[in-house]
Amino acid sequence: MTGTDLTRCLLVRDPHATSILKGEKFWEIRGSGTNVRGRVGIAKSGTGLIFGSVEVLGSVPVTIDDLTTSPNLPHSEHEMFRQGRMKYTRPHAWILKDAILFDEPVLFVHPQGAVIWVDLTKAAA
Repeated sequence: MTGTDLTRCLLVRDPHATSILKGEKFWEIRGSGTNVRGRVGIAKSGTGLIFGSVEVLGSVPVTIDDLTTSPNLPHSEHEMFRQGRMKYTRPHAWILKDAILFDEPVLFVHPQGAVIWVDLTKAAA
């Protein structure tokens, strides 16, 4: 699998993107659910680069208790949520599996206005 095989990528801030790609984080927390399923790229926000990919299996609503105890999140995120750093009123966990870190990052064009997903079929580098 290479970045050129992907049709979309998810924009994720670091250190969360790195945690996903290292196989330490299996939930991406967002303010709503997603209907996206399948393998997507993981782009570190602000870099214009896709560093790897992950399988999106689904999404489910979660509670603060889920966010502070789940083995699907790194301990550092448990602490963040315990400290009340939650910007979403109705958080959802996007369920991730089988992260792949690319040998070399793949350049992509980040269209203006894209904040969650980039359609790579329309944003060729």
